[in-house]
Amino acid sequence: MKNPMRAGVPLSRVLSVLGPALLHAECLPSGDEGDVFDVVIWDAQDEPSLASGDLVLGVGIRDPLEHRELLGRLADTQCAGLVLKGGGGRHAALDEEVVAMAEHVGVPLLQLTNGASWEQIVVLIRSLIFSGAPATGGGAAGSTTDLFSLAEVISAVLGAPVTIEDRASRVLAFSEDQNGVDDARTETILGRRVPERFVQALSERGVFRSLSSDARPVFVDRLGDDMKPRIALSVRAGQDILGSIWVATDKRLSPEREQWLMDAARLVALHLLRLRSEAEVQQRTRSDHVSTLLLGGHRALEMAGRLGLGSGPSCVVAATTRGAERVRAEAELQRLETSLSVHLKAVRPRAVVARVEDVVYAVLVPVDDADETGRGLAALMEDFVDFTDASRAYLVGIGRPTRSFRDISRSRMDADKTLRVLRNKSANRRVARFSDVQVDSLLLRLADLVMEDEEMPLGPLAALDSYDRRHHTNLLDTLVAFLDSFGDVSLAAKSLHVHTNTFRYRLRRLSAICGIDLESPDTRFGAMLRLRLSALVSRGEISDAPARPRG
Repeated sequence: MKNPMRAGVPLSRVLSVLGPALLHAECLPSGDEGDVFDVVIWDAQDEPSLASGDLVLGVGIRDPLEHRELLGRLADTQCAGLVLKGGGGRHAALDEEVVAMAEHVGVPLLQLTNGASWEQIVVLIRSLIFSGAPATGGGAAGSTTDLFSLAEVISAVLGAPVTIEDRASRVLAFSEDQNGVDDARTETILGRRVPERFVQALSERGVFRSLSSDARPVFVDRLGDDMKPRIALSVRAGQDILGSIWVATDKRLSPEREQWLMDAARLVALHLLRLRSEAEVQQRTRSDHVSTLLLGGHRALEMAGRLGLGSGPSCVVAATTRGAERVRAEAELQRLETSLSVHLKAVRPRAVVARVEDVVYAVLVPVDDADETGRGLAALMEDFVDFTDASRAYLVGIGRPTRSFRDISRSRMDADKTLRVLRNKSANRRVARFSDVQVDSLLLRLADLVMEDEEMPLGPLAALDSYDRRHHTNLLDTLVAFLDSFGDVSLAAKSLHVHTNTFRYRLRRLSAICGIDLESPDTRFGAMLRLRLSALVSRGEISDAPARPRG
């Protein structure tokens, strides 16, 4: 029976979190749907005042006769249950008559494993009650609370500090007791992720490879003074690795404790699966909202209000990572989305960040003149990549600001075009405004049209290219040198290391072959454009267009 004035936790939650290796049910007359509101230690010399929902601990009571007597006293109290220890070895069962009496009087009867501490049970159950663990799934906050409770349970049973981490070595939960830990654990807890230098050291030692291949706990020896020994165990759902549990201890686990930790990992896996499912739903919803916003029009105004962006001017930033193999690229995109969101929230609290396929979009609200020109945003994004991207894999394109969300699709297209240029450029530039790359973007679009219409990029110059291939000459290079030197024959001849007369002869020869009039400014411009388009096509730079928001 629930008491509306007190916070409780379902008995089923207590049993699932503590696990059958620590606490298991011997008798549940009315099922396990009752709530636990407090933990009370029974003292026969000074009987406590019991309230509905109290879980009674029979500390120091081992005789079956005393067990039955206590059950009789609890019969009409509406307590949440009675916890007892068996009278024999570690796995000794309670007396059958005691279990039968619990069934008769309607009191849930739980058994605490011999060797487990009553003090630990009090702390663990009360931590569950005070944390407000929900009766059902209840969202990401509830899942996280459960993970912290699980970390406390694992720490209490193994007698060592514990962290639960995801696949990217980010800390999802940790036990409260972190006393005596090393620098690696301290930095990990404070930063909520394992520092990169320790990740690198663990990787070089093959620890992550062992965790991937071994379903049993792995002992990690000392990595210098900064990182003492650990016990690590991968958390799995079938063959899928969801994360890991790290226990800061210099002792290897006994077979019994090793098995208990593996059992606990299965419970952690359920919570990680729930967290992942919730995160995927939230990400998909946010992605759909941002996709709708980026399409512009009337619905964009509605979506901007829903996302808390107001109705002022806006600007779109598009970011992605350089090409990598699929698993690594997926991890990098997740890290990019998280990092960009955190970075922008610190300086632009109203920013909205969401991933759409392989592009992470950020919608910002410009607030000063520097934003209008894009210089302020470029500086902001350059700070971001310098601070977060040691591997130099991030690329960021900045669109032109728009006055209304109705027209935001223009800014998004600018950002997409800029990102495409950065993807296809061999230079080391990682951040650019659309105005910085507008000509390059135009050339890519022209190359698209040429390929779409199945035209030859070289046009009449194709005859020159064909002649060079058949006769092993370099007349096309001669034309390129002439155009790059703005018609200065002496300079062009010098660039090809030939005599001026030889160069003039080649010019006459190529004019005769392809019919080009090098005296005409329009012809020279057309030739330069065709040569640039041909270079783009030959290098494959008309591919890899970024993802478009879904309609």
